Amino acid sequence: MTLSVPFRFNKTSLPCLANELLDEITRYLPRRDQHALLCTGWALHDVVSRQLYRDVSVYDSSAKRFFKTIIESTESYGTYTKELQYTVSTNNDVSITHALLRRAVPFLANVESLTMIMRTQLSPFLKYMLRYSVHPIQSTYADAIRLDDKRLRVVDSPITFCNFPKLKKFNLHGDIKVIRFISIKSVLVKICLTEAMDDDSFTFFLNEMAPTGTPNTSLSILCITLQFVESYSRIGTSLYRLGNAFPNIKSLTVRSPKLDALEASLMLTLDPPLFREARLLQFNDWTITTPVIIPVGSGPDHLKVQGIHITKAAESRRNLVSVNFGMIKWAKSVYSGGWEQTNKICVDSGDDDELYPDFDKDSSLFWDVLYINPEPLHEPLTKCFFATVF
Repeated sequence: MTLSVPFRFNKTSLPCLANELLDEITRYLPRRDQHALLCTGWALHDVVSRQLYRDVSVYDSSAKRFFKTIIESTESYGTYTKELQYTVSTNNDVSITHALLRRAVPFLANVESLTMIMRTQLSPFLKYMLRYSVHPIQSTYADAIRLDDKRLRVVDSPITFCNFPKLKKFNLHGDIKVIRFISIKSVLVKICLTEAMDDDSFTFFLNEMAPTGTPNTSLSILCITLQFVESYSRIGTSLYRLGNAFPNIKSLTVRSPKLDALEASLMLTLDPPLFREARLLQFNDWTITTPVIIPVGSGPDHLKVQGIHITKAAESRRNLVSVNFGMIKWAKSVYSGGWEQTNKICVDSGDDDELYPDFDKDSSLFWDVLYINPEPLHEPLTKCFFATVF
């Protein structure tokens, strides 16, 4: 049940059970039943509010009403919120909404799943505020409010609040730098980033999630979108950096334009292995994505070479059950125990000019999976990628 109804500002009223509604109902009841109904309504107050505020989706004016309710109500509505989706869609009342957001965050300490959607037409001012002004939240007022045993009390010293200390899942569609909104990233177990990142943004993400090169061992599910406009063949370096930053990944989804599937599968054969705990690895996971196989002389079959890569990769990953490249899916056979391609495909080769068109940074929706060169790299991979990354 997702809450998307208008909020009331009366500190003693519940949005779904307003006082005037109860008064209207009791007007038609015998006097002896009026008191019983009112008592029953308020007895259900806590139960109903826990359900209403558990999963909240707000935007624009409803976001302001929600944040204001959380701040001003004497009830601990904010502590009931477990999942929050906040859509920043317009530039109206930017300063007001932002101020309310800053004040509401300390009351949302039990949020476990946060989704932020930022529209592309947002003003630079709002993006700046969301990037830099929210973390960490520190109260500079003498009458700062603190949560203490589910009660609100006034204290007379500044307090620094931690944004979403129990957050487990974070979904972001928008500027990657908004990830600074999360104070403690070491507790996150799932991250989904849907806006394509260039080199600088990707490096920023790794530095935020695994600062000073220390591996982040808590993250187990990652969906990331990469777009390097200067070259289609950057997936190897990216996987190497991701594997070192997040060694305990169990489910990885990577989306990238013109993704070289053979380079990606070849990276899975490295020793020591990347993503040793992985169960599912996906590359360009849209089902509409069709593979483009580019013939290279009289070399071996591309899918046969990839099958060798997958078989070798599975030897060092005992939990691996599926590796997908667009429509091409590899899974472990329940009969033979070996790895096989589970779908039948028909692919056509085409001109190189058609395979590598110029693409706009923000226009790609469905991207290709390329099988370019089945031959192994001549240089040792570890030597090659250490030189590239560091």
